[in-house]
Amino acid sequence: FPAAALLVATGNPCGCGELERSDGACLCTPAARRRGSLSLSAPIRDRFALRVRLARSHAPLNSLPLGGVTTVAGRAAVERARVALPPVARREGMVDGRLLQRVVAPFSEQVSGRGWGHLLNVAVICALLNGAERVGEAELAEALHLTGRT
Repeated sequence: FPAAALLVATGNPCGCGELERSDGACLCTPAARRRGSLSLSAPIRDRFALRVRLARSHAPLNSLPLGGVTTVAGRAAVERARVALPPVARREGMVDGRLLQRVVAPFSEQVSGRGWGHLLNVAVICALLNGAERVGEAELAEALHLTGRT
């Protein structure tokens, strides 16, 4: 104790899981959609740093194009970022307060205190994975997206 843990969860935006389809295949009522999206309480949802929405793929996995980053290259980038990751006390120095205010201010009502911590941590990690020493506008935008704020 203390232990490092990684908690991962998945969920559907509605009971049938078809809400995201462009052909309108979802047959759930609006009330059912609200229940589906609120199945975890806000305080529990707030503890998840990343919220990534993925569209359902109907293509077989072996027919999809290969990604731009191989597993080996991705692992190497993560290892470099881990080595470069400063202690928590120094991470805030990687973010310009004026830039943070300008980029994130429109979303500030959507972000809790814990959410700000998640947002800054994700932005710092994005910067390190991009090989940058400071968080820029692109990293803040990516962090907003990855934390489900946009």
